[in-house]
Amino acid sequence: MRLGTWGENLAANYLEEQGYECLDRNIRIGPRELDLVMQIEDTVVFVEVKTRVSAEYGPPEAAISQSKRRNLVQAAWGYLEQVDRLQAAWRFDEIAIEATRQREVIRLDHYQAAFEVGML
Repeated sequence: MRLGTWGENLAANYLEEQGYECLDRNIRIGPRELDLVMQIEDTVVFVEVKTRVSAEYGPPEAAISQSKRRNLVQAAWGYLEQVDRLQAAWRFDEIAIEATRQREVIRLDHYQAAFEVGML
């Protein structure tokens, strides 16, 4: 299993344990992809998951650039339009996972409302 898929599975399981419901995974909206689409209460949550087994390229959080965030916003709008939920409350969360090469979790950090559309 790819590292990214492993991290997304771990993140989805973690969020479900926290009371989130998984609506979709690895959804492609044109050239863009949404890792996880979750729901908590009445809020749709778009979750970007980054997993690292080495610090060579910096912490997982550093991989989510401004341009990546803009792409996520565009994908989220497209998703909400497809499922006819443009009026829904929604936000962007990030999950950063550091693990060993043997896939033992060192840390999993969940950043709720990691960024806002107006910040882009």
